[in-house]
Amino acid sequence: MKRVEADRIFRESMADLDVAFLRRWLMWAGVRAGSGLSGATRRERVIWLLIALPAAAFVFVPAVVILVWLGVFWLIELVFFAAFKLAGRTRPNRPRLLVKL
Repeated sequence: MKRVEADRIFRESMADLDVAFLRRWLMWAGVRAGSGLSGATRRERVIWLLIALPAAAFVFVPAVVILVWLGVFWLIELVFFAAFKLAGRTRPNRPRLLVKL
């Protein structure tokens, strides 16, 4: 079976399962990216870029916001840690910035 035919069947199957239009194309873009866009035509590569780049923004922007606020929260915890330590509180726990990707 040719890749183009497999892509068509994949998208039609998702349509039959009532997958929303944009989600169908995002799924197709993910599958194409997973295959390294091997054998894709120039038109398909352009379509993939038009779909994948905005989709990446949906992930990138919230990730940056979350990372920034984790850093801010860590700094606030650090200030309280220092204040408790200077006040002689019983062994406050040192705040740690844990980021797992």
